[in-house]
Amino acid sequence: MKRRDFLMVGLSALAAPYIVRAQPTSSTPVFNGKRVRRRLSTLNDDDPFFSAYGRAIELMHQEPETSPLSWVAQARIHADYCEHGTLEFFPWHRPYLSLFERICGALIGDASFALPYWHWGDNNGRIPAPFFANGPLNIVSWNDSGSYVGQKWGPINTVPYRYARADFGLKDGPLAGQFTDSALRAIESAPSFDLLSGLTENPHGTVHVFVGGNPNFNLGTQRGHFSSGLSPLDPIFWLHHANVDRIWAQSPIAISDQTSTIGDVTKTYSGMFFDENKQPVSAVLGSVFDINGQDYTYDFLVPEMQTRETRAMLEQIISAQPQLREFAQARGIKPATGEPAIIGSAVPTSAAVVGAINRINVPAENVANVITTPRVVSRPLPTLEPDVSAIAVEGGRVYARFTDVQPAAAAEGNSLKVFVNCPYLSDATPTTDPHFAGAISFFGCSPEVCGVRNFTVDVTEPLRFGLDSGALSPKDVQVQLLSFSGEGAEFGATVAKLGKVELISS
Repeated sequence: MKRRDFLMVGLSALAAPYIVRAQPTSSTPVFNGKRVRRRLSTLNDDDPFFSAYGRAIELMHQEPETSPLSWVAQARIHADYCEHGTLEFFPWHRPYLSLFERICGALIGDASFALPYWHWGDNNGRIPAPFFANGPLNIVSWNDSGSYVGQKWGPINTVPYRYARADFGLKDGPLAGQFTDSALRAIESAPSFDLLSGLTENPHGTVHVFVGGNPNFNLGTQRGHFSSGLSPLDPIFWLHHANVDRIWAQSPIAISDQTSTIGDVTKTYSGMFFDENKQPVSAVLGSVFDINGQDYTYDFLVPEMQTRETRAMLEQIISAQPQLREFAQARGIKPATGEPAIIGSAVPTSAAVVGAINRINVPAENVANVITTPRVVSRPLPTLEPDVSAIAVEGGRVYARFTDVQPAAAAEGNSLKVFVNCPYLSDATPTTDPHFAGAISFFGCSPEVCGVRNFTVDVTEPLRFGLDSGALSPKDVQVQLLSFSGEGAEFGATVAKLGKVELISS
């Protein structure tokens, strides 16, 4: 798909044919016949959505378990067929969520019903109060069984419990550094589909374990459903994954570039999903990539729902485009190719274990040049057109790619915190420290389920901090891994064996 310059489109792209308001059942807007997913933090606690969603959940619980519309049956789809750790992470969950919305809407008689998206950075990453009140959105309201053997997931044994609280969210927790504005923006601006998918999965997994809890890592007293393949038993799951889908929908990567990465776009998901009429539905992989081809949209794609601040930002971006292009041309700044290049690699000499720091020295002579050399990049904009972009000029980015990672028994539900060149690193070093890069999430990653996987973490910001502070030698990049540990974790237990660590530029 060809990309057009945002300047050529101008503000006319923000004009909308019409927008109508649905019946007050859920208060969901409808734009050009499509259900609109709204940002959860824009909804008041008494918004009609919460009662409508709660009613849909009640009706699902009234269905027999054998019904594909039942709450348990919908959760088991995830345990049996979910895609994690593959390039199908985004496309598999897209029809899963969309069909769930249709089921909810049919049960409550509101065809416009749509899930808000829970943006992880809003309100310190806290779940809204209605999910903790006395009612159907509170997971403890239901006695859903968490005992199941998923075809994809394996054995599951969890309970209705949340470690997260209304006053304690992602940014209040031990992996707060994954959810800063800069960290989330870096994910949203990933230059390739494989990077976008891999970078999104790490905080996605952290959210699962943080919300559901895991006493082995001092995350509460029990393992809640959200920490497992039956995570859809927690009503916040669907809003969590609406945000995952929002990140994908907002990406500036051309659809053609995305589908060329995925390989066989004719693959069909069949025998997994059901519609509101209890009929099986198949989804062709290649048909779900374009957000404009779906039966829903997002508030940031609806001009009438954009804030004044967003409109002002767009006007500033548009007006700055000619000068920015002139600046880049005058200085010979070239567009980023998007093609990754390996600038350093090393083979770890030991596995990552509980209670110890794994220090991996990676020779990378070109890392400073990558970070400081400006290039022209595309940035996502909230527009109706899927093939437009605005440019920005910035330095390159560096990612640490961990290949052939073999999770051990201590990995499941665990995370490896990733730091770079931290001279004082200890278990007490917070993830808000400037040397923190991100985390490898082993959500659902038992040795039997995961086998061997690759993980990617953006290490640009700690490298940039090292350069700015004069503490980073261009030939001395140390990637440091630190496992979570808790009272139930066995000190010295192997978390994962690592095949190779590569620094790649993009």
